[in-house]
Amino acid sequence: MEAEAAYLGRALSDPSLVDHTSQLLDANDFALPVHSRIYACILKARDAGLQANPVSLAPYLKADEGLKLLGGTAYLARLTGNGAGSLVPDGFAGQIAEFAARRRRLEWLSEQAAICHDVEHPLAELDPPSDIAVAARPLACLDLVSLAVVEPQPKRFVIPSIAPAAEVTLFTGAGGVGKSLLAQQFATCVAAGVGTLGIELSSCASIYLTCEDDAEQLHWRQAHICRAHGIDMADLAGRLHLLSLRGAPDNSLAYFDSNGRMTATALFTRLTRLVRDTGAGFVCLDNVAHLFAGNENDRSSVTRFVNLLNRLAGDTGAAVLLMGHPNKGGDTYSGSTGWLNAVRSQVFMSRVEGEMADPDLRVLTIGKPNYVQAGEAMRFRWHNWAFVPDNVLFADNRQGGAPSRQASEEALFMACLAKRAEQERAVSDKHSPTFAPTVFSKMPESKGIGSTRLEAAMERLIRAGKIERAVLRRGSDRKPISGLRAVDFKPAGDGAGNGAGNTLRETRVTVA
Repeated sequence: MEAEAAYLGRALSDPSLVDHTSQLLDANDFALPVHSRIYACILKARDAGLQANPVSLAPYLKADEGLKLLGGTAYLARLTGNGAGSLVPDGFAGQIAEFAARRRRLEWLSEQAAICHDVEHPLAELDPPSDIAVAARPLACLDLVSLAVVEPQPKRFVIPSIAPAAEVTLFTGAGGVGKSLLAQQFATCVAAGVGTLGIELSSCASIYLTCEDDAEQLHWRQAHICRAHGIDMADLAGRLHLLSLRGAPDNSLAYFDSNGRMTATALFTRLTRLVRDTGAGFVCLDNVAHLFAGNENDRSSVTRFVNLLNRLAGDTGAAVLLMGHPNKGGDTYSGSTGWLNAVRSQVFMSRVEGEMADPDLRVLTIGKPNYVQAGEAMRFRWHNWAFVPDNVLFADNRQGGAPSRQASEEALFMACLAKRAEQERAVSDKHSPTFAPTVFSKMPESKGIGSTRLEAAMERLIRAGKIERAVLRRGSDRKPISGLRAVDFKPAGDGAGNGAGNTLRETRVTVA
């Protein structure tokens, strides 16, 4: 009773307490019926957008006979004057929940005692308490005789090398690197059964749950992801399940009391039901800062939380992608080493560093080698709100594809070369004052990508036979002027560069 009075007094003066503990406490957890009704009214006032206090609750409780016996609404004012609730309000909430669990156990034991005293009731029909049943159950070891005639199977992956089935994968990366976009893209392509970033994917239902982005942002990303992969968004209905919990007062999947004991919340139960009802084989949870309410530096709390998600993954067979941020010290995860120790799979997303690095380029690196080779990495790049392979050239950008970085650089080089040809100014593939990469890096047509990347593009174009060194024309003194030209360059005259005039066949270059 004292714990309930202290908690309610604090809740009537601090509405944030109810938001923080509502997943732990139910009105039925209060032993005193009038306390149960007061708590129910606090929840009702909160849901109506009102601040719960003795004045706002008075209309709900003025006819409550139990409250009248305690002095009516004046009892509410006495509760707010109870200073005990300011000491450890979370602790009182945990104590109330524990006492409620003990009362329920006692009620169950009382019922079982009555049944046990009835000798006419068959013993076989008596169910032992769950904890006694578990304690009496022997530990089950693998049957090696049976396994000896069964071919072992490798670990199954929902996303090859990245997300193993029935496991939690910790997916981390700095803020703004694009983790949420990549996770939603993976969920989309798994649901559609189409490959992405050069990865072949099998089809299964998927879930992407975010606590940070609203429904409009999910829609924006989804439209661009579908466009980049040629997917009709309507065809994903029933296969892709997008959820935004942004703005919810409490998105915790588990609650930790003052003694470190963990209790799964109603949200975890609802998530588990959604995974089962949809048959989802891939679940993205974005992100751990919202879903984990414990101390990230407490290894015990971290391990319990990850084990809770591993239970979800193991019971449903789904690959669970748990997203988080790195710390400021350079580690690929934040908080206790328990995060890395508790999972069997971890991947890290980053940008490519360096002065000349492509700002759209990303790298996904395997961080924990339990099922794949450590350090394995995949490169891709951002393009129009989707990620595309770094080494694939789409034939026509107008059809929704995206040029690779190398193809874009080559197109920029060709645009610069065409401009110089138009100006009848030669450039060379040799290091000299007219070295093409150096000259082009100063031209606006190069989009500022720099001489290093332009030189690499030049080498690729030469190897591909798209540009060549040849005589371009003759000067006023009839001496030949040599330089780089596109292979479709056609001088006028006798075909040997001896004509009096020069023309260029028009070359159209599309630059992304």
